Amino acid sequence: MAKKEKTENNFDQYKVSDLTRILPTDMIDFNSWNPNEMDDKTFERLVNEMREIGRLIDPIQVVPKTDGRFMVIGGAHRLKASRALGWTEIPATLLTEAQWEDTEYQKFATVKLNMIKGKLTPEKFTKLYTEMCDKYGAENLQNLFAVTDQEVCTIK
Repeated sequence: MAKKEKTENNFDQYKVSDLTRILPTDMIDFNSWNPNEMDDKTFERLVNEMREIGRLIDPIQVVPKTDGRFMVIGGAHRLKASRALGWTEIPATLLTEAQWEDTEYQKFATVKLNMIKGKLTPEKFTKLYTEMCDKYGAENLQNLFAVTDQEVCTIK
């Protein structure tokens, strides 16, 4: 069996830190297996939140492709929102370790990255919401938290 020869890459041109690069959004492809969906209303909230912050705080996760492009493993909605905002570059964690060359591993990671999420503690959320509601008002607070009245009631 022929040994796979490691090719030189030029990922350092995008280097921010050892793990993060600033990548052109048009160099990042979506994977075909991501099972995570987002309805239009939630996506619009994501876009608005990113617009308000002015940058992507949480880098997406990508693997390099053999054609010099990248494929998103985690953060497809943030990538899509970045493009909707007209952003031409975003931070991305470049996954280059050997296991990331395995497509099956990439698929498992995509699912895990979409499923492992924290959840709000109802007691702490209710206390925080109540405290802040007095200062900002319910409607303003829902916009600031990017939640609907129904979601607030579900959390409480």
